[in-house]
Amino acid sequence: MQIVSSHITEKGQITLPEQVRKILGLKHKDAIVGFVIDGKEIKVVRARVVEDKTLTPDEIALMAKWSKEGKGKVSFKNTNSALEYLWRI
Repeated sequence: MQIVSSHITEKGQITLPEQVRKILGLKHKDAIVGFVIDGKEIKVVRARVVEDKTLTPDEIALMAKWSKEGKGKVSFKNTNSALEYLWRI
């Protein structure tokens, strides 16, 4: 096991060290990473965008708005759970 570090900027941003980018196969600036949170442990993983055809553009826009406003603090097990939540509000 290796430990690598990176500084956090005033804006809360970090640069992923080159070694981490290589391990994750991140080759360009538009690559996407995900953060898997398990208690106090966080894993950085390579992610990809998957088009979800079950959400309408309005539902996606609403969730994006909530996320920006800090209201997106709800977790869902699957897309159906998320849709049920959206339909209740």
